[in-house]
Amino acid sequence: MSFLRGRLVNPGAQRVSMDAIAKSLYPDDAPQNCTPVTVEADGNSLSYAASLIANGNQRVAHGELRRPTADELEMHFQYYADLCCERVLQCAQQEGSLSHHAL
Repeated sequence: MSFLRGRLVNPGAQRVSMDAIAKSLYPDDAPQNCTPVTVEADGNSLSYAASLIANGNQRVAHGELRRPTADELEMHFQYYADLCCERVLQCAQQEGSLSHHAL
């Protein structure tokens, strides 16, 4: 799979569209070579996104990706929780919503 002018080039690859709302929320310090794309929003978004990256199609093997993803998140829960909380605090500080509160 490869990218050509913003489109996936892969047999069976689906057409991918940029998520304009997500792009507008994309932090300035985030990698600029990444583009948020839309996937179905039915509770399987994470596995759809992983399938899209791995196979070029959100519906190919997304079910096979759910269990290993859940296992990874469970085995390393504290790492991901800390990572998420750290990023939320950084964003809040940048926006000034944590002014003088002790962290």
